[in-house]
Formats: sequence, C-alpha cells, structure tokens
Amino acid sequence: MEHITELLHDLWGKDQITFEHSMRVGHLARCMAKQLQLTKTQTSQLILGCCLHDIGKLLIPTEILTKTTQLTTYEWDVMRQHPVLGAERLTGEQIGSRIVIDIVKYHHERWNGEGYPSGLMWDNIPPFARICTVIDAWDKMISDQPYRPAMTLEEAKAELIRCTNTQFDKKYVTACLRIPDEELARKEIDMLELLRDMGVKEEQHDNFNFISGDAKRISRRSYSTN
Repeated sequence: MEHITELLHDLWGKDQITFEHSMRVGHLARCMAKQLQLTKTQTSQLILGCCLHDIGKLLIPTEILTKTTQLTTYEWDVMRQHPVLGAERLTGEQIGSRIVIDIVKYHHERWNGEGYPSGLMWDNIPPFARICTVIDAWDKMISDQPYRPAMTLEEAKAELIRCTNTQFDKKYVTACLRIPDEELARKEIDMLELLRDMGVKEEQHDNFNFISGDAKRISRRSYSTN
C-alpha cells in the first residue's frame, strides 16, 4: 500500500485534475460495488483499480496530458498508450492483483470491440474493467470539458443508455443508473474514507499530507483528459 500512496502522490503532482477525476471514479466504484453486492475483497479491488485507472498518464508528456485544445493524431496515439503503460508500471512494481491491473489496462475497451488497446469485446473484457468504463465515462460527461460544458444528470443518463451494447455493458449501465442522484453528482469526495475502502491502513494516511486540508475533499472542476 505504501507504493500505491506513492503513485497517487505522483499523479497529484503531475496533474491534479486527473488525480481528482480518478478519486471521483473511485467513489463511484464504491457505489457500484454496493449495487452489485460485491464482497469486501472485491470492493477493495474495484475501488483500487478505478482510483489507479489513469495511472499510466504519469508517463504521458505533461504538454499532451494537460492540453486544452484538440489533440493531434500523434498526440492522440501517445495518449492512447496510457492503459498499457499503467498496467506495465503496476506489473513491474508488483502493485495490485491481476484484477486491479486488468482494470487499468482494459478500461478503454468497448463492448462492441471498438475500444483500445486490444480491441476486446463482450465478455472477453474483464468485468471490473467494464464497470470502470461506465463510471469513467459518467464522470467525464458530468464535468466541464474544453469542447463542451458538463451534461446534466438527465443528459448523461440518456447518453449511457444510448451507448449501451455498443460502448457499455448493459448490466453495468443498469447498476450505475440505480445509484442515487446525490452520489452520481457528488462533487466532494472524502479522501480518508476512500483510502480506507481501498485497504490503506490508517497509519499510512500520513502519506497523503501532500494534499492540503481543503483538497482532502476532492471537488469537481473541468479537465481535459481523454
């Protein structure tokens, strides 16, 4: 867990907006775990994988990661490497279980096989990665983007439904839409509570002293991640 907190520290230092997005996805993972009645161990793995899903962006050049205008074809190709880079980083440092690493590697796969990096489809995509795909997209939809304002909850729900069985697994869209609106729209995330659910012990919370007191409650703001 010490290595995990170090990774999150590095992500916060590289791009706070990506860090905050990742923590909100972790919160939504906790909500999904409740809807799906996952075990405590499964819940911890899902939350951890979702909090780390964009950790490969540590290895993406900052000027590409934080660019607020349209990416070029080359920049997009670089950005699309982040799931594999993240999985390789976790594997090399022996961080997380296979389930956690699969979330990181496959969270941009699509139900119809048109995602990346492997073009997996249907049940060939690991289940927890399919969950992450839904909630990652959800948080992006209800957050401001450089090219559009945040969607309303109703607009985002309609988009999830529209993309069911193409981008998303219907099972996990249904579970996401059962989450209460106040949780789907939550702007502030209690970091210490999330750390506990990830399995980080209280004595390791001091590793998060790099975050100011105010930032311990992650707030929603616009960002430009892909």
